[in-house]
Amino acid sequence: MQFLLSVALVLLSVAPALCQGPGPTPVFLNCSWVAPGFNVKYDLSRLVHFFQQGDYVGHGAQYDYVMNICEPSRTGRCHDLGSGLCQMDKGTSAYHANMGFWSGPQPTWRLLDGHDPRQGLHLQFTNGDPCIVGDHIVNRRVDVNLQCIQDMTPPVIFNVQEDLNTCHFIFTMASHAACPMYGPAMPYLPSNYRATFEITVLEHMETLWMHEVHDWHKRRVRQDQYFHPGGWTTTLIDYTAHERYSVINGTTCFRHHLPPDIQMHSLFDMLREHKDRLVYQGVFPARGILCDMWEGHWVATSHDGITYFEDAIWFFARPDWPVIENPNIHRRPVTVFLRSNYTRSHLRAFEMHAIQFFEYQDTLDARAEREVDLRPEWNCPGGPAPEPRPDNQGSGGMDSGSVAGLSIFMVALGGAFGVGGLWYYQKRRGTYTVASTGVGHF
Repeated sequence: MQFLLSVALVLLSVAPALCQGPGPTPVFLNCSWVAPGFNVKYDLSRLVHFFQQGDYVGHGAQYDYVMNICEPSRTGRCHDLGSGLCQMDKGTSAYHANMGFWSGPQPTWRLLDGHDPRQGLHLQFTNGDPCIVGDHIVNRRVDVNLQCIQDMTPPVIFNVQEDLNTCHFIFTMASHAACPMYGPAMPYLPSNYRATFEITVLEHMETLWMHEVHDWHKRRVRQDQYFHPGGWTTTLIDYTAHERYSVINGTTCFRHHLPPDIQMHSLFDMLREHKDRLVYQGVFPARGILCDMWEGHWVATSHDGITYFEDAIWFFARPDWPVIENPNIHRRPVTVFLRSNYTRSHLRAFEMHAIQFFEYQDTLDARAEREVDLRPEWNCPGGPAPEPRPDNQGSGGMDSGSVAGLSIFMVALGGAFGVGGLWYYQKRRGTYTVASTGVGHF
């Protein structure tokens, strides 16, 4: 997964003449592991330093060490060689030797305590540069002890033990990723809710705000979409009457008839209908809120046979994280990342949508119930008029007329079908089928 996490370790010694060849191409392998006999998962990819200041570091008596988890170190030549663990000349930050690559069967895993998976993990690297000890070349052995700690922000410095005579190195640090991941139950998602969220389409550098009232009992949905440089459109959808009402800037109301086969869907249907595609990944902070995170990846095929890919990451607040405005709300959605190459499948170019929930209520108060009704004083000044122009190009309340307007509905309602890029497309042109499923990472 994950394109948002951090923490790690590192290691030791070699003759420079043995270190000149390029290392293997870095790959993200062996970053998760299921302990045999315990059926618990560990995931070190949560510790990758993607955007942070640099590597995890350690200091021995003879050398300094740097390491990045699951990918190459960010320090000088280490990165150029694709090395994840590097030995540096003491106090100079000059590259000395490769300690190991995150590739192939490396590292090997086991539990720190074979009887208790809660104690942590042991990793061993044997694919680094050998050492020259006297007249002998000695294979390097690196042992990394990761002790389980619940703190989400452990230090980036690890303890180092060097034995240069045997070319054996031991690195020790505490890490929350070394704790087994016991997945909680999927959060309960009510049928009725009110939410205000921000949608950012990274590739287009666009951000939009939307307010939504979802009233399943009345079979109605209200969406307020805000525009730049000003104004907004309120969309009221009545799935019983098969009507859509577009209220422009709160002053003009238009009515448009919907096909009878249009179904009522929610952003949260992706969780309801595709739980088998989302895998619990652990506890992570999102906007400073401690959250449980679920992730999934799947492959889909559009009606015209185009295959494309989609990823999703959902963050829900931990049960013990309170909401000041409503202490009865638990497990509220915090952040969602959806990524798809649907609109540019021929290029395999992904579009990333980030959804931030700033307001979420799992029940509707009297005001919210009125807001989904077609009352002139609330929603439809002067009564609805026929749609002023053809709607076959996506105009009206479902589209802002910009790329972001298209994207917002691809995301905000696309989850109803488990494929974020398809809702808007299916609404106008057809259906899709799921080709295969799996679990993946960004």
